[in-house]
Amino acid sequence: MANIARLFASRVAQLAQQQQQQQTKLLRLYSSAAPKAYEFIKAELTGEKKNVALITLNRPKALNALCNGLVAEISDALDRYEADDSIGAIVITGSEKAFAAGADIKEMQPNTYAKCINTDFLANWTRVAKAQKPIIAAVNGYALGGGCELAMMCDIIYAGDKARFGQPEIALGTIPGAGGTQRTTRSMGKSKAMEMCLTGNMITAEEAERAGLVSKVVPADKLVAEAVKLGEKISTFSPLIVRLCKEAVNTAYETSLNEGLKFERRHFHATFSTKDRLEGMTAFVEKLRQMSLVAKVLRYGEFGEPAKVLRLQEEPVPEPKDGEVLIRTLGAPINPADINTIQAVGGNECVGEVIAIGGGDAGATSLKVGDRVVPFATGLGTWRSHAIYSAGQLMKAPAGIGVAEAATITVNPCTGYRMLKDFVSLKAGDTVIQNGANSACGQAIIQLCRAWNIECVGVVRDRPEFGQLKDYLKGLGAAEILTEEELRTTKLFRDGIFRKPKLALNCVGGKNALEMSRQLDQAGVMVTYGGMSREPVTVPTASLIFKDLRFVGFWMTRWTKENAASPARAEMFNELFGLIDRGALKAPAHEMIAFDEYISAVTNALNIQGFVGKKYIFKF
Repeated sequence: MANIARLFASRVAQLAQQQQQQQTKLLRLYSSAAPKAYEFIKAELTGEKKNVALITLNRPKALNALCNGLVAEISDALDRYEADDSIGAIVITGSEKAFAAGADIKEMQPNTYAKCINTDFLANWTRVAKAQKPIIAAVNGYALGGGCELAMMCDIIYAGDKARFGQPEIALGTIPGAGGTQRTTRSMGKSKAMEMCLTGNMITAEEAERAGLVSKVVPADKLVAEAVKLGEKISTFSPLIVRLCKEAVNTAYETSLNEGLKFERRHFHATFSTKDRLEGMTAFVEKLRQMSLVAKVLRYGEFGEPAKVLRLQEEPVPEPKDGEVLIRTLGAPINPADINTIQAVGGNECVGEVIAIGGGDAGATSLKVGDRVVPFATGLGTWRSHAIYSAGQLMKAPAGIGVAEAATITVNPCTGYRMLKDFVSLKAGDTVIQNGANSACGQAIIQLCRAWNIECVGVVRDRPEFGQLKDYLKGLGAAEILTEEELRTTKLFRDGIFRKPKLALNCVGGKNALEMSRQLDQAGVMVTYGGMSREPVTVPTASLIFKDLRFVGFWMTRWTKENAASPARAEMFNELFGLIDRGALKAPAHEMIAFDEYISAVTNALNIQGFVGKKYIFKF
C-alpha cells in the first residue's frame, strides 16, 4: 500500500512536470496566446480577469458544419490556450441559430471505405476530449450529428432554452462516427441513446437536461455569459487539482466502479502532497476560526404600518452561557396578535433546532444539540434566524412533528384547547358553535372537537367557493358548516338534528356573534377571543335574564403568563403533541415563505384572501 501511495504522489509530481514541459514546448511555438486570425472560428480571452478562453465556431452560412479546416483550427486554438497559465477554462460555442449542425457532408461524401481506414478518418476530432483544461460547451440552436458529438466531448454542457440535440446520421445511411453512439449511452442510458441514434429524432434542451446530457438550461441570450461565469469560477481553483479532479471523473467512463473508486481515492491521497491542498485547508480552518455567527432579525423600527416599519437587520450572536440554549429557527408563523403587539422583535411562536448549549452538551438542561424546541414563554421575539433562550423558556418537541405543526402549536391549537376545556364541561355528543371556522384557530377547534367526539358547527362568510370551503372544513371534522345568512334561519338545533350548543366561540363580533348567541342552550357560554368585524358584541337583555347566558373573553397570552408553571400547561402540550403524532391534528392551511420576503408575508397576513385563512410561516 505504501508503494501505491508513493506511486500516486509521484503521479501528481509527474503531472505538474508534464504540464510545465508541455507549456515550455508550446510557448516556443506560440510566444503568447494573443488573438490569432482564423478562417472558421473566432478565439478570444474573456471574463473579468481574462482567464477564460472563448472559441466561437464561425461558419454561419453552413450552420457551423464541422469541416476539416474548422476542426484543425479548434485543435490549434486549444494548443495555444493550454499553454497559457493564465487560462483556467475554455468555452466552445456557436451561433444562436446553430452550435454546429453536423459534419460537412459535402466534404465527407466522396470518401471511400479504404480512404477512411487508411486515414483513420475522424481520429483528429478527439482533440477536445483529450484537453487537460476543463471545456464547457455553450449550445444554442442545433447541435446535430458531429455538432452533438463535439458538445459531448466537452466536460460540461450548458444549453440555451431553444437548443436541439440529435444524431441524425441514420437518415444519411451511416452511423455516428465521433462518439455519438458511445457518449450518448454513457450520458443518457441505452434506451434514450438507441431512440436518438435509430430514429434521428431531435430532443429539446429541457429533455436533454432531464436525461443527463445537459447540466443546465438558461435563456438563449444569457447562455454564453453563464458559461463564462462557470469557467471563471473553475479558474479560481488550483489548475493542478482541477486537472486531477477532471481525470478522476473521466476515469468513471473507462473502468468498473471498484477500480474507479480506487483511482479516485489514490488521487485524493496524492493531493496531500501538494502545496495547494495545504494552503486551501489551512485557509478554510482559519476562516472558521474568524467566523462569528450572525443572526437575521426582523425588528420594528417605528410606529406605523407593519410592512413599512419592519426592518431586517443583522446582529452577532454570542456564545450561550450556562443555562442558555442557542437555537437555529426552522419556522416562525405570523399571527395577527404578533402584528398588533408592541415589541422590538416580532413574533411569539417558532420551532427551532438546538445547535449549542451553554456549558457544553452537559450544561444545566435536559436538552441536547439536535433537539427540536418551541418557546414555552411569550414575548420572546421569534422572528429571527438564530436566538439564545433560557433553557426554562423552551419545550422539547417530539422529533417526528413537522415544522408547520410545531411552529404553530403554542397559539391556535392551545387557544382552541383552552376554550373547549375551561368554560363548559363538554361531553361526547355535545355541540359547540363557532364563527371564523375557516381561520387557523377555527381549523384547530374543528379537529379537537372531532378527536373528543364533540359536534362542531362552523359559521363562515358566504363566498363563491362556499361549497369547496364547506367540503374542506367537513373533511377536517366539522359536523356542519353554515353561512352567516343560513345561521339566522337554521333549524339544526330547533329540530333536534344537533343538541343546542353549550358553548359558542366568537372571533368575529357584531351581528354574527349576536346570531350565534341566539342558538345557545340555557346557561350557555359565549367566549370571545377576537373581533375581526371590528364591531362590538351586543347582548340582548333577555339573553342574560331568561337564558342565563354568560359572555366572557379569552386571551391565550394572558393564560400562558398566569399558568407558566402549571401542570395543566404540560398536560395540554402532551395531549396536543399526541394528537399531532396520531394525525388527528394537522397544521392549518399554510405557506412557507422566505424570511427575506417579510414585506410580502406580513402584507398577505393582514389581507387574508382565498376560501380558507392561510397561515404564513417564515422559513429560514
